[in-house]
Amino acid sequence: MVSVVELVFKAVAGDLIEAKGLLKDVKDRTEDAQKEAEKLGTNLTGVGKAATAMGAAIGVGIAALAGITMQGIAYADSIDEMSERLNVGTEAFSGWAYGARFAGVTQEELYGAINKLNNVMDAALTGNRAAAESFERLGVTVRDANGELRPTEDVMLDLADAFEGLEDNASKTAVASELFGKAAGPGMANYLSQGRDGIEALNEEALRFGLIITTQTAQAAGAFNDRLDQMRGVAQGIGTQLAAGLLPTLNNLGEMLLETANDGTKMNEVIKVGD
Repeated sequence: MVSVVELVFKAVAGDLIEAKGLLKDVKDRTEDAQKEAEKLGTNLTGVGKAATAMGAAIGVGIAALAGITMQGIAYADSIDEMSERLNVGTEAFSGWAYGARFAGVTQEELYGAINKLNNVMDAALTGNRAAAESFERLGVTVRDANGELRPTEDVMLDLADAFEGLEDNASKTAVASELFGKAAGPGMANYLSQGRDGIEALNEEALRFGLIITTQTAQAAGAFNDRLDQMRGVAQGIGTQLAAGLLPTLNNLGEMLLETANDGTKMNEVIKVGD
């Protein structure tokens, strides 16, 4: 299914391109009319210049839109890569990335925090007592009904409910540091203290702003960036082959120049020809 952002981009880009074409037609017709109008003493130069200026402005608009699109693709690709390494959904991670920024946690810090949480969850599941106690103090379990590890997305929401109920900020920071690491711990404590409802509200806000990255969009962005890397590789290969073909000639030319420079007679002849 085509996303709302994609539909808006296609509509805006299409309108801009069509408008630019129409303005070119206006300019061409104006120039034709200018020739006829000169006989009547009418000057339409200003209209032609205005059309040219508007066309240039639309060109700038198209370039800016293309730049924003490339930034969006890069963001979706980064979400895809981080989510895959963390084994969480792109929708969940992009929602956390949006909400956590208001707690001063960057996307890279969030990645490190969730990676740390996954490690602590694995340790608790396999019998590490210290890791298990970190969750027990919060009343959060990492095992499902079958004794398997619960999804990180579900554990995060349970942690949010637990942090919302903690009144001592020092305790929040201490537990968050155990679960998410010392660097991101304080920020994650602030983020989770909003509770489940607060986090879900931020997720809904991110969805309205078009910042929730679906799996389909993330994979498409990753494929596009892979194609770009391949095209850069092709260009580099062409450059290498061209260089390989030209190097013998360039080396011969270099030797000739060095001979000329070392031979005073030849250098004087070159200088005379230059004069």
